[in-house]
Amino acid sequence: MGTPGFITGLQTALTQLANWMLILVPAIIVITFVIGGIALAKAEDGTETKAVKDRMARAIIGAAIAGTATWVGQWVVQLFNINTGG
Repeated sequence: MGTPGFITGLQTALTQLANWMLILVPAIIVITFVIGGIALAKAEDGTETKAVKDRMARAIIGAAIAGTATWVGQWVVQLFNINTGG
């Protein structure tokens, strides 16, 4: 029967996106730490420090979710590909 064309295209797109995320996610996390560290050094009180830490945590969690989503999507497409006999 073979694999439907859209599955192959989706799998290729997810593979390329996952490869880009492998490069981008660590870079975003490092940049977040650097910018956050500078902001923490300039912080003058506890509420400002807490706000900077909260923003850093959200940025890191967002980057991790974005990176993980591509790998999960790729895994799901592979499962679908296996189930269709491809």
